[in-house]
Amino acid sequence: MCAAVTSSPPPAGISVPELEHWLRRAADEHAIVAVTDASGAILHANDRFCAVSGYAREELLGRNHRMLKSTRHPPEFFAAMWGTITSGRPWHGTICNLTKAGREYWVESTILPIPGADGRPAYYVALRTEITRLIQVEKINRDLATAGQKREADLKSAEAQLQIFFDHAPIGISWREMRADGLPGRNNVNGRFSELVGLTQEEAADLENIRRVTHPEDWARQVELTDALYRGEID
Repeated sequence: MCAAVTSSPPPAGISVPELEHWLRRAADEHAIVAVTDASGAILHANDRFCAVSGYAREELLGRNHRMLKSTRHPPEFFAAMWGTITSGRPWHGTICNLTKAGREYWVESTILPIPGADGRPAYYVALRTEITRLIQVEKINRDLATAGQKREADLKSAEAQLQIFFDHAPIGISWREMRADGLPGRNNVNGRFSELVGLTQEEAADLENIRRVTHPEDWARQVELTDALYRGEID
């Protein structure tokens, strides 16, 4: 069974009016605060609202929030918002607005309907926190992820093309893997290379088999060049 929810008394040593004053002060310091009438006309705009939007208070009062509207949201977005608050329920969401200078800014918003004598919403209190920087960082992360996925796809495509060239080249080609300790590893050869030296590709993977079919003088020169390569002395 749930206990009934009741309002907590103010802390000892502070009156209700004082507590209400400091709560308003805290809200003003933290959030963009606006109060509108039932039609959406702005009746109150705090200093932070003015600072973030770039409008003077007298430019906001009596106007509708449509003056801040950006093109980011479709009509259905605002229709759903109004449907929620006119039914007397709080609305929570993220909105992109425009400053007086035309710059976009994003706010995390809570709109609370205040009922009148007839029980229907007579006023709306909106508390908003600017999250423009967060939205920008999220976009940067998405763009980086997209770019990374494209680079990965391009790399796989290039690797596939290179593999086709390697497999079907009319000349013998070999390349050698590098082990974790920096020494030469498995030897990879294409079909034409196998034909030229008379080894299968699996046999050619073993450098000892390559050595057996290579002229001793050529092998000595190859070892000399390979050692210089792995020492970083030549490209």
